[in-house]
Amino acid sequence: MQTLLYSEINIFSIIALFTVMFNSSVFGVDTKNKNRLFSCSACFAAMSCICDFLWEMSAGGYLFLSRSAAVLVNTMYFICYALSFCCWFLYIESISESKIFKRKKRAYIAFLPLAVLVILLAASVFTGCVFSIDESLNYTRGPLFFMQVVLSYGYIVAAVIRILYDAIGRKNKLVWDNIIFAAVFAGPIISASTLQAFFPELPIACLGIVLAFMNVYVYSLKVHVSVDMLTGIANRHKLMNELEDKISSLKKDEKLYFLFLDIDSFKQINDAFGHHEGDNALKSVATVLKTLCKTTGGFCARYGGDEFAVLMCDITSMENALVKAGQICSLYTKGAAKEGLKISCSIGMVFCESDDGAAFDDLYQKADSALYKAKGKGKNVFVVFDENML
Repeated sequence: MQTLLYSEINIFSIIALFTVMFNSSVFGVDTKNKNRLFSCSACFAAMSCICDFLWEMSAGGYLFLSRSAAVLVNTMYFICYALSFCCWFLYIESISESKIFKRKKRAYIAFLPLAVLVILLAASVFTGCVFSIDESLNYTRGPLFFMQVVLSYGYIVAAVIRILYDAIGRKNKLVWDNIIFAAVFAGPIISASTLQAFFPELPIACLGIVLAFMNVYVYSLKVHVSVDMLTGIANRHKLMNELEDKISSLKKDEKLYFLFLDIDSFKQINDAFGHHEGDNALKSVATVLKTLCKTTGGFCARYGGDEFAVLMCDITSMENALVKAGQICSLYTKGAAKEGLKISCSIGMVFCESDDGAAFDDLYQKADSALYKAKGKGKNVFVVFDENML
């Protein structure tokens, strides 16, 4: 009876994990490469559950396995488990835009714990250092069994530490979103694995993994609704919510700066170089804004078309805000595929204080008026709103 319950839970876990993997591949929780890492993590987790299912059925007498097959199944269980967490670690690195993917030598280091585990498991076949199975299929943990726990779960701990380290000293909401993202995965796994140690007769760890992946998938879909698919930054809906949150949380004498910008001569870029280069121009501006917001704790979004918005609270004075606006104006990129393509932006800026009672529509109208004035002065210009513009 216990074996059947164990197996039923494993079957449920396998189906759930493959469902998450399929849906994330088809509908996507992120960009193509990041999707692949997430799907691989879910796939390896499902494969570890399959190995666990086969071993439990064999131990319960419902399936015959030779000693060699039993050793292979358990070895693959540990390897798939570690591979799943390794892919998760790389996925976290990718959404954090870590430099680990820009240097191959650093990327190889991520596989070092996995390589050590494979060597230990290979040695365990002959020495039983991690686990051993006798001819009667009795399973015994070896003296180095704890190493597979350390090496596998080390990826989860490393991912959480990596994000916490990234968040220290920052008020960027996107960083804290990543912390929540990591927590909804690591929390169920660590909790379930701890319970598994006290109740080894039930596959609680398996359920923890399923809950973790489902949490991440649901959370990803929720976040995805607020993301502009072309540029990868927030969309208009997210901008409106973020602006309302920031206005409501403003402290006394604190200002919120709202920068509204669009790309100069964007229609000419599309006409002269094609819509593909137009899309690249939008992505380039989004990248510049995202980089700026990372250093200032600001928030950027694509409002629509070639229009973007930036919110900044952590600016100590109007002079600093003007410096940031000037930095955006001074940053441009040359098209990689088309010679002569230069991207610049014009900016309209407005600010509000905690007691202004400003709403999104009001700030947008003022910033848009300032942007219109900037456009009238020529390209690559920023203008601060004043009441005479209305």
